Amino acid sequence: MNLLKITLIQDFSKLHEQLKTDEPSVVTIGNFDGCHLGHQVLLKKALDLSKRKKLRSIVVTFEPSPRLIFRKGVTDQNLFTLKQKKTIFSELGFDHMLLIHFNKEFSRFSHEYFYNDFLRKSLKTQYLVLGANFFFGQGKKGNITWLEKKCREDGIKLEVFRKELKGVGLISSSGIRQTLLEQGDVEFANKALGRMYCVMGTVVKGKQLGRTFGVPTLNVHVSNQIVPKTGVYCGYLHFSSQEKLKILAPSDPLLPAVCNIGYRPTVAFDFENKISFEVHLIDQKLPADSCYGKNILFFFFKRLRSEKKFSTIDELKDQIEKDIVSAKDQL
Repeated sequence: MNLLKITLIQDFSKLHEQLKTDEPSVVTIGNFDGCHLGHQVLLKKALDLSKRKKLRSIVVTFEPSPRLIFRKGVTDQNLFTLKQKKTIFSELGFDHMLLIHFNKEFSRFSHEYFYNDFLRKSLKTQYLVLGANFFFGQGKKGNITWLEKKCREDGIKLEVFRKELKGVGLISSSGIRQTLLEQGDVEFANKALGRMYCVMGTVVKGKQLGRTFGVPTLNVHVSNQIVPKTGVYCGYLHFSSQEKLKILAPSDPLLPAVCNIGYRPTVAFDFENKISFEVHLIDQKLPADSCYGKNILFFFFKRLRSEKKFSTIDELKDQIEKDIVSAKDQL
């Protein structure tokens, strides 16, 4: 898959050279955070049209998310890192990914300019596949109603989809984000995503307290991605290489694991107000020292319990053993 970055509105004029062809396109546009099942229906429709009509497939997305520009106080944490988003688009089979650097300047341009110069002239759009709530341009004037009229006039086929699926209901990235942060309900998230929710991180050196309990853990640093509500979870750890990274169909080995997300109230005597992300590999003897600096993916399968402060270290050890047994039963 070819990745093209657009940092200025004027870069539209350069797309012809970068795409290296005048062939017509099937285009879909969206933020696609998490690439949930609703997104996947839309994306696969675009790819199906591309194959049937023998046209190039283009997915257009944004970094940062437009919601950070339009809504004050919105978290910059996403269900996806940019690398994960690129990985899924590549896994699905898109020919090109166009990444627009979204900012206030970009948001001020008119919907007519975006439609005429970007979609029609630069991308040679023949089929446009969008979600029902899609809009673009200053004042949100480039909505579906306006697009239906323009596309009909210009001979562009417009396909519009709602993100409501049988057995799941109306799916939204914001709803998944809220559920993970407030409830830690990874089973709901997994159902809406059509895959296990995963976070990408780097193994860092911790305080090595787990070793003293006989339960060594890997301390993971995660940035710019939502980590579920504090608690204990079971799932799978995967050591990821940049070349072989997969999200929809992760490659082996997937290592069964239990993880704790929280403040470690029983042992955090220094009262650090900092959330830790610790992973214990089940039935695996892997020296933590050899893992420092490695990139990992943690795939969440189920929430086991809330974080709890125990009266003694022995009580904590007993609970950890129960958590591991519970995780084995679930995985």
